[in-house]
Amino acid sequence: MSMATTQATSTETAEHRGCPVDVDHYIVPGTGGHGRARADGLLAVTRAFGCRTAVYGYDATRNDKFLIMTATRSVLDALEILLPSIAAQMEQAARDAVTGYATLARRATPELASKAQRRILVTQYFRAFLRGYGTAAAETISTRRTAVIRASGPELASILTATEPGPTRRSGAISRTASSCALRTPVTGQGSKPARRPDVR
Repeated sequence: MSMATTQATSTETAEHRGCPVDVDHYIVPGTGGHGRARADGLLAVTRAFGCRTAVYGYDATRNDKFLIMTATRSVLDALEILLPSIAAQMEQAARDAVTGYATLARRATPELASKAQRRILVTQYFRAFLRGYGTAAAETISTRRTAVIRASGPELASILTATEPGPTRRSGAISRTASSCALRTPVTGQGSKPARRPDVR
């Protein structure tokens, strides 16, 4: 069954049952073997919107990954616009960051004479940055959603509370990301340029 047929069937079933839930997908490129890291970053964003998301093709190959998202049609429409934008920002920010990191790694680890050995460090940093950027974007989105829910009164809050990730869960994810990046950062006397904040406007 094709994706279009699946989506049409899902929509018809939802309308028949009176349930405002739909299914859509987003293709994550597996270029460079970084597909899983990109998918993880964008998964955090979809979950910040209260989506139930599964990933098809989540493996170590260079093949594309598919985010299969279940949510209201309005949320899916918003993600259709937002995900490509965040994916592009995430990719560019990671490439900018890894350029400086490669220089630091070369200076801080002279014992790694082989370019291939240093590439392992750089690859791990690049993937950790992709995941961390997506987590930061999701945190920004969750904060704004929470503010809107509170401003809209207790009725809306009671409806949407179930889709809000708990603060402990979000903080834990951010802490793990920070720790992961720290473990991959050579210790030097120079600080690196701070990453740009995600633009989720």
